[in-house]
Amino acid sequence: MMKKMMMKKKNIPDLSKIPYSHYLGAFGMPGRTAYYGLIDLGGLKRDETKQILVSGAAGAVGSLVGQIAKLYAPKCRVIGTAGSDKKLEWLKQIGFDDVLNYKDYKDVESCQNALKKLLPNGIDIYFDNTGGVVTDSVWDLTNNFAKVLICGQIAYYDTEHIPKIEPFLHKLVYKQVTVQGFVQSNFKDFNRFHREMGSWIVDNKIVVEETVYEGFEQLPKAFLGLFTGENTGKMVVKCFK
Repeated sequence: MMKKMMMKKKNIPDLSKIPYSHYLGAFGMPGRTAYYGLIDLGGLKRDETKQILVSGAAGAVGSLVGQIAKLYAPKCRVIGTAGSDKKLEWLKQIGFDDVLNYKDYKDVESCQNALKKLLPNGIDIYFDNTGGVVTDSVWDLTNNFAKVLICGQIAYYDTEHIPKIEPFLHKLVYKQVTVQGFVQSNFKDFNRFHREMGSWIVDNKIVVEETVYEGFEQLPKAFLGLFTGENTGKMVVKCFK
């Protein structure tokens, strides 16, 4: 009995080693969104060979989705989209198999052709943080029983133009694709997340990136920067020393 208790205690990470700012990012809401979205809703199982696409992959959520996927299932293929060469290079450094600069593609056909080259075996899981041309391009590329997880649509948060989804719905019928929007607050038991993500962070298996602005007065600038892609990883405003 004592041996079992000691083994259980050994599996608990030393949370004192996690920086406070990570509670706003990898060890907080964005981390829970990535973790539960990919594993519980996306259905990713250990050692699977799924084909996964992540939009907004250099953001607080997307960057974690890709890393969790490679930790859970190293043989899966993970492609990330971002809007700058610097971000694309960083995504490769943290384990993404390949990357796509969505700003290079203004129409569905060209973006779809590029995605076909990166994911020749189709898409099993699409983790969507952005909407936009990437999302418009995936429907013909999804495999049977694919999962499309709608986490964010930042491409439309600062515009009145929101495209209609009806033209795509008929493409989902015979492939039996599941499209699900979700928020992390739907998940109430965070023990598994705290234990597993905490261990990954403490053991440096997860790379946590933050874009930090100094000073409370920088809040508006930081907030607006989210819509122009100024951040890599979590956007944080440090209000005190």
